[in-house]
This record gives sequence, structure tokens and C-alpha cells, in this order.
Amino acid sequence: DTDQTIKNLGVPYHVGAHRIQSSVSIEAGTTLSFAASGGFKVDGTAGSLAAIGTPSLPIIFTGRKSEPGYWKGLEFFTNSFSNKLDNTIIEYAGASGGNTQGLVGVFFNDSTVNISNSILRHSATNGLWLYDNTTGNHSGITFDDIEGRDIFIKNP
Repeated sequence: DTDQTIKNLGVPYHVGAHRIQSSVSIEAGTTLSFAASGGFKVDGTAGSLAAIGTPSLPIIFTGRKSEPGYWKGLEFFTNSFSNKLDNTIIEYAGASGGNTQGLVGVFFNDSTVNISNSILRHSATNGLWLYDNTTGNHSGITFDDIEGRDIFIKNP
């Protein structure tokens, strides 16, 4: 897999279910619109996702339909310190089933993602789903319209 940058082209990207096993960065102001049951699974030894927006140009992860649980969400299965979500909006995800249940899920003991200055909203399950002993800094997160818990910690 090759490192990639998703450019802000001024129109939404229509996305399905993708596995990220290389370094992917997303430019500020980009919108990704996910299909039903779609999402990103970040894993592998080289997998990382850096979505760093700005207050005026957030990165938006949304569903093609404005319906809580429409798409799965973002799942992190890697311990890369490059995993960052800053000035993002993540909405209409949290489909039940799979390894995690939330807008953002962090799975396996050593997985990590730093989330800051972001909005997590309209989830059919949880906002942030953390497996016991996962790591990362989580600050400045606004939760809205979360069916389950804002932050759910799964203890094995």
C-alpha cells in the first residue's frame, strides 16, 4: 500500500468500506460521505489516519443518509501515533455489529488515536468506543444525540 493524501476538491467523496494499511492524511475542509455499512478500518503495521481540519474548515465524516447508524464509523486497530482526528465532525454512524460500536472505535490493547476539537453526533450506538487499555488523548470533544454512551469502555 502507498501513502496517500485525500485532497479537498470542494465536493464530497462517496466512500464505501475501506481498510487503511498505509499512511492516509485528509486535507482540511474535505467531506467523506459513507455508504450504508461503510467505514474506515485502520490497521496493519503501517496503517494510520491523520484527519486534521481547522475551526473554519473541519473534516466531515458523514453518511449518505442523515440517519443515526447508517454507516459503521472509524475503527482503529493500530498503535501509530500518527492517528489523529482534530477539528472533525463525525456523524450518522455507529451501526451495531462488528468489532466496535460507536462513531469512533479503538480496538486491541495497544491501539491509539488522539481526538481533539471535534464533534461526534447522531450515533445509533456510542460516541467513542474504547477497548480496555487502549490509549490516546481525547480533549475538546462535543457529543450530541448519542444513543448509548458518549464514551464507552469495554473491559474484557
